[in-house]
Amino acid sequence: MNRLHWNLLLSTILVNLIMGSIHFAIAEDNIYAVEKIKKAIIRSLCYDVYWAGGWGSGEDYRRGEALPLKLLIEGETFYARIDPIGFFGKNKQPMRAERIGIVRSDQAVVVANSMYGSMDELFATKPIIKDTITIPTDCTPQYDPPTPQKELMLQTVISTMQKQLSDFVRLGMWKYKGEVTLIISDFNIDYPSAYILVEQTKDVFSVTLHDPQNYDSEEYEQTGEYPFGQVYNTSKSLLTKIRKHGIVRKMYLPLDPLEKQKGDRFIVRPES
Repeated sequence: MNRLHWNLLLSTILVNLIMGSIHFAIAEDNIYAVEKIKKAIIRSLCYDVYWAGGWGSGEDYRRGEALPLKLLIEGETFYARIDPIGFFGKNKQPMRAERIGIVRSDQAVVVANSMYGSMDELFATKPIIKDTITIPTDCTPQYDPPTPQKELMLQTVISTMQKQLSDFVRLGMWKYKGEVTLIISDFNIDYPSAYILVEQTKDVFSVTLHDPQNYDSEEYEQTGEYPFGQVYNTSKSLLTKIRKHGIVRKMYLPLDPLEKQKGDRFIVRPES
């Protein structure tokens, strides 16, 4: 074998070694990404199990067993499907759960629940990763350490309630008497929403903590208001959970709708 053939052979071996190491690195990166994604999905599903409940969601999920997971990772975006995740109804109809999220170097987060069937084309035409995922049998919330971001979000929950309840007072829809006690369900910063119980009236409201179309945006916090709605037909179980995991704040609302116009400010303070 002449020198030219030796050079070609060595070059081929070197290229194969380099490409092999690249493929190994990519596979290794995928392993890390998949583990981060699975952790984020489990947090999302445990939120459903504990806070959402009801048919078609948490109470019907199969827990403590390996469930089939399909993943598609495109850049920083991931798509996940667990099918079946459980069964509902007398006929035990199978359910699936689908999540869309973001995966980054430090963590992954679920940003939205997908509409049923909207991922069909993606999973039919794109290369997918098949794995399994296990929902814990105990999904009692575990809260991350406090951060400035969480404190900002908590203050935005309170300012949302200030605005909404004062609007109710001005419209004569509800008559709160001066000091109002809010019990805010504790949350992690990746939670999709939080519940607020008004102790005096037992009204329950919820706020949406993130914009699924622009997850990293702080527009809600900058404006001091989250999307807001009332929760009807609340169960004793939900009220118990809100109180168990509650952050208590007291605030003052004007008794007279004109009181705010006189320049008085709302007073918000923690429970003493």
